[in-house]
Amino acid sequence: MPLFALVFVGIVILSCIGVIWLVRRSAKQTQHQLSHALGVPDGRPLVVERNGRTFTTKYTPAHRNTPARISVTTPVDDDANSSISHSDRAFGHGSVDLRPYLVLRGETSFDRFGKRHGLTREIDIGDKDFDAAVFIDSESREDIIRKTLADRALRQAARELIVDKQRVVLGPKGLSAERSITPKKPEDFEVERTIERLGTIAAGLPVFKAGRADKPPWLFEVVLFVALAVGAIGIGVLSAQFAGPLGNEALIAGFGGGFLLWLLASLGAVSLLRGHANSLRRISIFAGIALVLIPWGTYETLCWGNRMWDTSPGTGHATKVVRTWTTQRKGRSYYHLEVTTWRPGEVVLPLGVSATFAEKATVGRGIIVTTHEGRFGWEWVESFRLVRQQ
Repeated sequence: MPLFALVFVGIVILSCIGVIWLVRRSAKQTQHQLSHALGVPDGRPLVVERNGRTFTTKYTPAHRNTPARISVTTPVDDDANSSISHSDRAFGHGSVDLRPYLVLRGETSFDRFGKRHGLTREIDIGDKDFDAAVFIDSESREDIIRKTLADRALRQAARELIVDKQRVVLGPKGLSAERSITPKKPEDFEVERTIERLGTIAAGLPVFKAGRADKPPWLFEVVLFVALAVGAIGIGVLSAQFAGPLGNEALIAGFGGGFLLWLLASLGAVSLLRGHANSLRRISIFAGIALVLIPWGTYETLCWGNRMWDTSPGTGHATKVVRTWTTQRKGRSYYHLEVTTWRPGEVVLPLGVSATFAEKATVGRGIIVTTHEGRFGWEWVESFRLVRQQ
């Protein structure tokens, strides 16, 4: 291996080690700051007890495009928890048979757009300030959500957390407050204020039936991910089998027709998915993915049909190499030729070839290109071969 290549590899390895060291050092410093803010010795789990409740603080370092995050979690009361007396709680806040899964977060212009156009449905509690500032993201029953958020002090504490750019999550694992951070000093975390407000929310919740809780509504995302994977693999297989037809007619028909199909599919998605708290997000995810897969898939399917259903005989065209070049992509080399063309209105025809073929196809070398008319009238290349030199 040449010296410059060894130096380059060494620089890359040292850079990676340096980045990992900086990330771990930052995480260790943040953990120390959190321990100091909570009064917990370094190296111990960040678990504290306040007013008879335990609160667990967790720091998640930044990763790729995800910012660093801090979450504080506390268990919620249920009728199987013998460590807390529920007689007063049940009398004041009632009890709920099914713990809802809900996310309380700041309402955005995206949410207001969805509600204004009837795409998104949000439950209004009847508290003007709370309803204006907080978006309730939940698929649970409306009556359960209203009963869960009935306490005024609970809503006030949740609103204060959300104004502080946090979000509140009630789920199977308990009650959590989460936020992204860019830490500089321990005071920036304000963990104690978060714990205090989270404790107020927990105290204002009703007593839930043990073992009965809604789960996060992930089915749509899972189905969409599987459909994306299957669609992308299928289209990739079609694309890898053969090159597209010559000219731009197939591209225009495939992507133009695919765009019309995408519009119809998006309208169908709006009709099927509207009316839920997360409808606009799901519609946007579907439309974004479909905008890539449907036109691309339509083009590849038309190319496949144009080739597989073609019964026309092959025609050989004598051409000459006028240019050769190589491209690099993801560490691989791709070899290309330009040959004189027989097609009206065109001067040269680009071809992708193997490395072995490219070595022999020097400029000026003759090539025979065999093509077919195509089932839909889009000429496609069956094969090409070098003319034997005299």
